[in-house]
Amino acid sequence: MLYLHDEMAAKIPTRTLDLLTDTTPRHTGRGSIGFRDGAWVLSAPPTHNDWASHNCPPDGDYCNFGACTMVIDMGGRDLSAYNRLTFSAFAVDTGIPAPMLYCGIRSSGNQPIPDVHGRTGTHQTSLVTGQWCEVIWEFPELCADHCDAITISMPLNGDFGRGLPDTTVYIRDVALSHIAHPEPCLGWACGEEIAYAYAGYPDDGNKTAVTQIPCETFTLLDRTAGTELTLPAKQLLFGGQTCGQTYYLLDFSAVTACGRYALRAGTKTTGDFPILSRRDYDAALTQKLLTFISAERCGCDVPGRHPVCHADIVAEHNGVVKSYHGGWHDAGDLSQQTLQSGETALALLRIAARTPALSASLADEARWGMDFVLAMRFGDGYRATSAGITRWTDGVIGTMDDCTARVHNHAFENYRFSGIEAEAAMAETDPARRDALTAAAIDDFRYAEERYAAWGRELPIFFEHSYSSPRSLYAAAAIAAAGALYRLSGDCAYLTAMHRHANVLLACQMRSPDAPITGYFCRDEQLTVPVHFTHQSREYLYGEALAALLTAPLDAETHCRVREAAVAYIGYYKQLYQYASPYGMLPAGVYALSETDDTPENREIFSLCHLFADFDASLDAHRAQITAGTPLGGGMYVKQFPVWFSFRGNNAIFLSQAASLRALAGIVNDTELTAMANTIADRQTAFVLGCNPFRQSMVYAYGARCAEPYFALLGRCEGAVPVGIQTDADGDEPSWPCGINATYKEVWLSAATALLRNM
Repeated sequence: MLYLHDEMAAKIPTRTLDLLTDTTPRHTGRGSIGFRDGAWVLSAPPTHNDWASHNCPPDGDYCNFGACTMVIDMGGRDLSAYNRLTFSAFAVDTGIPAPMLYCGIRSSGNQPIPDVHGRTGTHQTSLVTGQWCEVIWEFPELCADHCDAITISMPLNGDFGRGLPDTTVYIRDVALSHIAHPEPCLGWACGEEIAYAYAGYPDDGNKTAVTQIPCETFTLLDRTAGTELTLPAKQLLFGGQTCGQTYYLLDFSAVTACGRYALRAGTKTTGDFPILSRRDYDAALTQKLLTFISAERCGCDVPGRHPVCHADIVAEHNGVVKSYHGGWHDAGDLSQQTLQSGETALALLRIAARTPALSASLADEARWGMDFVLAMRFGDGYRATSAGITRWTDGVIGTMDDCTARVHNHAFENYRFSGIEAEAAMAETDPARRDALTAAAIDDFRYAEERYAAWGRELPIFFEHSYSSPRSLYAAAAIAAAGALYRLSGDCAYLTAMHRHANVLLACQMRSPDAPITGYFCRDEQLTVPVHFTHQSREYLYGEALAALLTAPLDAETHCRVREAAVAYIGYYKQLYQYASPYGMLPAGVYALSETDDTPENREIFSLCHLFADFDASLDAHRAQITAGTPLGGGMYVKQFPVWFSFRGNNAIFLSQAASLRALAGIVNDTELTAMANTIADRQTAFVLGCNPFRQSMVYAYGARCAEPYFALLGRCEGAVPVGIQTDADGDEPSWPCGINATYKEVWLSAATALLRNM
C-alpha cells in the first residue's frame, strides 16, 4: 500500500537549503532546547500547573499546557523559490501515546503567512516513538517572500496524572528544497492521471472514474478473468474556474461481476481495485470506520491509545454533578459533543442491520455511545452537551486541569435525542436497556415540545454552532423523532405531532415556479434564505423527515402533499447535480447575494453558521465567495463549496446531502428518481475514496493513495476521516494543501459518521 508521504519522499529536489548550517535556533515557550549527539533536542514536562496563556477561560475550556518551540530566525529572507520543508525527528518513549510536532512558516510578505484565520503555514505530524521519522511538508501554495521564521514546536497536552518524564524529541537535517513536481493542491484538474475509487466499487452501484487523457474509449481490465472490455468514454466540459477544461467520464456501471479490475485510458493504467458485493463493500468500509470510531472512545482504556480518560470533565445542574466522559471524542483534539456521539451510535445501529458479519461489534460500539447519551441526561430536559478539551487530564476532580462541560435545555437537541433513543430502543435486545431508552425517548420528546412551545427557535451555545438553528430543521428533527416514537409505541399522538410539524416543514420549501431552482428548504416560511451548512451538516434530516411522513399512516391529503415535496426535493438535487463537477461531488447548494445585506436576520444567521468570524469584517469575503459561484439570475448562485471562513472542509456537506437522498430512494415510488438518488449517493462515497481531483482516498489506510490527516492527540489511526476538501481564500474550487492542519485535514467523528450514514 503506497501512501502519499512515500511518494513525496521519492521526489528529487532541484535545490536545497540547509537551515542549520549558518543559523542557531532559539527557544521559546516551555522547557528547553539544546544540541547533543548531532541533533537539536526539545524537552519539556508534558503537564504544568498553569495554562499556556493568561487569556485562557477560567473553566479550562480548550486549553493546554503550551509548547516547547525551536525558532529558526530567517530575518525576512526571500524563500519563495522553495516549496518543501523536510527534517528527521526522534521521539523518546516516555509514555505519551501519540507525540506530535508542529512546524510553521511565518512570513510578512505579499502573502502573509499564516492567514487571518491562522490556518495556513502550519503542518502537524504524528510521530512513532523510538524511531527516526521523516517529516515532509510540501507547500507549493505558499509564497514565503519575506520569511521571518521557521518553527518546530512540541505541544504539551498532559500526562494523565501519571507524573511521566519530560517529553523529548530530537530534530536533525532541517532543510528547505524545491521540487519540480509537487503534489497538486488546487483546482479541478486531474491531468494525465485517472481518478478512481482506490478501495473499489459496489457491484450494484455507480462505477465511474475521471480523466483528462483524451480518449474516445477506455478499457476495463478484468484481472480475475484475464479479459478486457472496451467501453465508450463520455466527454464532459466543465466550465467556471476551470476555463472550460475537457474531462472524460469512464463509466463501467454495467459491469456487476465481482473480482479485481483495472482501468486503462490512452497509455495510462490504474492499479488494481475490487468490485465487491454490496454487503462486502459496506462491510469492508464499515470495518475501517469502526476502527477509527473505537479509537475515539472517551472514558475507558483504549489499548495502544490511552488509559481511562477525562473523568474530571464535570457537568453540574441543579445541584447534581456528573463526570462528563463516555461516548466518543468528536475529533482528534479530544473535544466532546453528546449529540455527535448519539448520531454516531445511531449510524452504527443502522449499518449493523445490513452487515451481519459485523453486527455484534457494531451493536456493542453503539451501546457505548448510547450509554453516554443516557448518562448525560439530568431528567428535566437539561443535559450535559459539550466540552472543549484538547489535553489529557489527570482524572482527579478539583485540580487545575479540570474542565466544565456545557449544560442546557434545548428543544432541537431533545428532538434529536428522542429520535435517536427511540430507534436505539427498537434495535436493543436487552429488556432493561430497551426500557431505559424508551422512557428517555418519550420524556425527551415531551421536553422538546414543551420547550419549543414556550421559547420557539433558540440560539445554540456558541461552540455548538453547527446546529445553525433554522426553523425548518427544528421541524425535520421533530418529525423524525415523532415518527420513530410512533413506530416504537404505536401511540397516535405522535402522528398528530408529525402532521403539525409537517405543515411547518412543507411551508419552508421553495416551490415557486419563478425561482431558478426549486425544491430546497429555506430557514423559515418567509423563503428568503436557503438553509446552509458549513463544515458539519444535518441536511440528512430533511430526507429522513420526508421518508418518515411518507411511511406513516397519515391522511391521504397529507401523503399527497408530502410526496409532492419529496419529489420536488429530489428534483432539487437533480437540478443541482447538473452543476456538479465531472467527479460528481454535489455542489453545496444555492446562495442568495441578499444574504450579505446588513439586516438583523442576516447578522444572526451569520453568527450561527460561522464560528470566529465577524459579519462586518467578513462582508467583502462573504460577497466574493457567493459571486464565485455559478450565477442563476436574480442574485442567486450555485456554490460548489459552502461560504465559510475559519472552519472549512466539506466531506460532511455532500455526504449528508447524499444521505438525505438515500433516505428517500425507493420510497417515492418513482424508479427514475430512485435510481438517480442512488447514483448520486454512490458517487459521493467514491469521491471520498479517491475519485476526486487530488486522487487521494480520504479514509486513512483505505486505498492505495492516502494522505496523512491531522490526527492531533489521537495518533495515527486506520479508518480516520478528515473534515474534507476546502477552498483557497474566497474561491469556489477545491483546495487540498499537503500541509496537515485543522480544520480541513483534522479527523472528525462527524465526517466518519456522515460516510457511514450514506452507505
